[in-house]
Amino acid sequence: MAFKPNATLKNVLITGYPGVGKTTCVRKVVQALNDKQNNYSSIIALNGFYSLERRQKSQSAGAYRIGFDVISVVDETSGILARTEQELPSAVYNKYTMGQSTFHHVGKYIVDLEGFERFVLPLLQSKHNNGGSNKQAIFVIDEIGKMELFSRPFQNYTQRLLDDPSVIVIATVPNKHNIAFVDRVKQRPDAKLFTLTQNNRDLTTKYITHCVFEIIDTKMSQIKSGAPHDQGQRNRNEYDDDSKSAVKSTNYYNAAQSKTYRKKGGNK
Repeated sequence: MAFKPNATLKNVLITGYPGVGKTTCVRKVVQALNDKQNNYSSIIALNGFYSLERRQKSQSAGAYRIGFDVISVVDETSGILARTEQELPSAVYNKYTMGQSTFHHVGKYIVDLEGFERFVLPLLQSKHNNGGSNKQAIFVIDEIGKMELFSRPFQNYTQRLLDDPSVIVIATVPNKHNIAFVDRVKQRPDAKLFTLTQNNRDLTTKYITHCVFEIIDTKMSQIKSGAPHDQGQRNRNEYDDDSKSAVKSTNYYNAAQSKTYRKKGGNK
């Protein structure tokens, strides 16, 4: 059973409980797209960001989480999304204590909205797709979550990319957060939603990679006036056998959920 995207499918969404490996999945997909052993790296223009926990070592308590960073998929530079109060950089802390409205609380974490927007918004602008008009633009958004959605400009930029038929979006979304914007994104007819569990995440990551390859081929064939574009076929073959095994798990995600990852307040 092969994945065959329709002409409108262009948004790939990844969900799952906190800690299940959504960001790891996204990074592996990006790594496959950038792999110079296949031909996709030469026909795409990647931009966007992924999120990482920021941890600090402690002799008494081991490594503990102090917040979240956002990382550019282009050059691995980073910016701050959120920190605990005691770990805010001094310049940010001074603004926070002055009561500026650009800060929001999620559990024990303080979201630095101004810093987040300054770093992320340029990564989500289509003008950054300057690799050539013949390249397929792909934007990574990890994640479309509660912290990020405090920013109205981020919502607008994300909506614009999701609506743009010329670009492909690979995004992570919370599994359960009751956020209206996220609910609407999940219900889009031009999106495919994948749910990661502890049991299926390895095979499903390969299947997602295969799906992205197929969507690129479909988009590029449209650009080339209907001529099938299959430059990536050789490399994609290595994903096909594994992805066939993973197809079955896409049919019973809801019945095969692994144990819920429960963490203390403030999880993204």
